Amino acid sequence: MILQIPFYSQYDDIMDESWRSKACVVTCLKMALDFLSADVPPIDDLIQEGVSINGYTPYGWSHDAIVFLAHNHGVPAYKEEFRSANSAFQKNMEQIGLQRIITTIVQKRPVIASVTKPNDSYHAVLIVGFEGEEARPTNIIYHDPDTKNGSSAFQKVSLLDFLEKWRKLAIFLG
Repeated sequence: MILQIPFYSQYDDIMDESWRSKACVVTCLKMALDFLSADVPPIDDLIQEGVSINGYTPYGWSHDAIVFLAHNHGVPAYKEEFRSANSAFQKNMEQIGLQRIITTIVQKRPVIASVTKPNDSYHAVLIVGFEGEEARPTNIIYHDPDTKNGSSAFQKVSLLDFLEKWRKLAIFLG
């Protein structure tokens, strides 16, 4: 199942060059809002709105602020962590999170996932679908805003690779 969500690049579609390298999650939000709502401002306006509510911190964008931005544009959203300080429960939390992501996609709602890049920096992608059965997904389909010319729309990653890079943080929209 793949949701036909528009793709935006944090480099091609953000006019203010100073924000291009640090606006992946806002770009993911813009993609999701365009899919879920009719009247959404440009990414640069969402960035300024987020800054006005102190959403950008020394550590990057606050997930709380991204949730508030979605709410400000009429789209319900919430963030959730699927982590446990007790390693005995971590695998179970991961599976609960994965199932929640898949169920949300089946309900035709995208999910912003926090992941690590190859250099171990934090990044956000928009999950737009999956391959396989709902109970046994094999691949995750996502939009990666960290690109130029739309070349990272509808990317595919194996479930195992996704679980390795996923930080167990997600923002559910819609």
